[in-house]
Amino acid sequence: MEKARQPAAMIKYGAIGLLAFAGGAMAQPVPDLPSGLVVQLYDLRQIVEDGEPSLLYLGFLADDLSSVEYETASVDLDYLCENFALAEVAQSGQETDEVSIRIMDQPIAYGDADPDVKQFMSFYDITTGQCTWH
Repeated sequence: MEKARQPAAMIKYGAIGLLAFAGGAMAQPVPDLPSGLVVQLYDLRQIVEDGEPSLLYLGFLADDLSSVEYETASVDLDYLCENFALAEVAQSGQETDEVSIRIMDQPIAYGDADPDVKQFMSFYDITTGQCTWH
């Protein structure tokens, strides 16, 4: 079940805005993950603060996270950053300093939380052109 993405537009939320990527045209194919976990892109958006892109958010859905532990998921998160997120930033032409990646077993809207959903999330600094966990 893939959530329809909004057309490229800026939506203001006080001092923070959101620039959503247009349709599926910009998304790269999701690479096979080291763990063998199968994920699909659910949400991809560029967060804008004070008119400047500051964070690329990527939300992925996985069919089954029941047996996945953090150590396994963290390798997959790192891999998605290096092999998917960096290509999205390059293709979009948007400048950004950070990437946030979430793998979840049920859809959760950006910014929402649900304690009943198993999920893994990491943040990365990409100012050097590589993903540095932070």
